[in-house]
Amino acid sequence: MDITLQREGLAVQEIQGQQVWPLKINATLVAGTSMPSAKIFVYHANMGDDAYQGDIFECVSSIQQYYELPVDAAVAEGVDYVVPYYRLDFVQLNCLSPEEAEELWNSIRSDVADLIRNFYAKDDLTTLETITL
Repeated sequence: MDITLQREGLAVQEIQGQQVWPLKINATLVAGTSMPSAKIFVYHANMGDDAYQGDIFECVSSIQQYYELPVDAAVAEGVDYVVPYYRLDFVQLNCLSPEEAEELWNSIRSDVADLIRNFYAKDDLTTLETITL
């Protein structure tokens, strides 16, 4: 594998009178990988008219998002428009139950595995293949 995911412990917390189970996941590159970045978590930037406070985690990036979205900030430097999405190397979610946290962890692991498979699928496209049907 090319990315290491680290899940922090799940200690129940109370936020605004509600019990939540935080799920924090950090992504790092494995030494020697050919992937350029561990910033694989897509966030939607709060552009001021959003009903939510702060930026919102959207998903593990697709291969297209991995190459197209800026990292660390919503504004792509050097352009005159705003890209409302960006990528980070961590995600923190507040889950409503330990079961929900476990399901999200499993889903994120699966999505990261898909991203890695798609990253290397580009190598398959460069191979010449001839078939006779």
